Amino acid sequence: MNRGAAQLTVSVLADSGTDELAGLFGQLSIRSADGKHHYEFDHALREAPLISKT
Repeated sequence: MNRGAAQLTVSVLADSGTDELAGLFGQLSIRSADGKHHYEFDHALREAPLISKT
C-alpha cells in the first residue's frame, strides 16, 4: 500500500533470463487506481555473453 493505494513492484534480476530472454533485467510496477490496474515495465536487454560448449 502506498498512501492507501495498492502497489506492487517485481524485479527482474540481471542474468536470470534464459534463451531469448537472456540479458533481460528491470522492474515491473503494478498499481491499482480507480478500479483499474496499471502496469509499467521499465526494462533493458543487454547482449548475453556467448557460452562456450567444450
